[in-house]
Amino acid sequence: LDLYIDIGTYDIDILIPMVHGLRDILQARGYAFLFREWHEGHSWGNWKGHLKLPLTRFFPYTTGMNETPFPDVRLDPVRPNPFRDHTMIPFSAPAGSNVSLNLVDMSGNTIETIFSGLVPKSDNLVEYHHHKAAGTYILTLKLDGKIKGTEVIQAL
Repeated sequence: LDLYIDIGTYDIDILIPMVHGLRDILQARGYAFLFREWHEGHSWGNWKGHLKLPLTRFFPYTTGMNETPFPDVRLDPVRPNPFRDHTMIPFSAPAGSNVSLNLVDMSGNTIETIFSGLVPKSDNLVEYHHHKAAGTYILTLKLDGKIKGTEVIQAL
């Protein structure tokens, strides 16, 4: 038995504790399941955007019919670059994927995790405010722990 359950933080009030309770029972009994809680409401737009998660979990094999490929995973150029106190970081990854954006110094040491978590949609934009010393840094985009993109950025 393998289950997929999700709920929105703005979902129907009575459903939220019921779904959390079901999640706790499944976890306590050792069932295989994937649980996601989205910062959204109970709407077509919410579950339509995340429907790919359970479908690919339960039907991982391609059929060759009417398939839409996952969007590219990419880290686009930040703007502005160089930047003084803040910059915008655009990136793309499949909705529901586990992504992290890390700031790395020129020696390869991670200085800061700018974002880490599940992305609710494929095209994303993170505003980064920094208080670091002026210099050149590397921004990395990781998907499920694997580097999928890098961008050299300069803080003034």
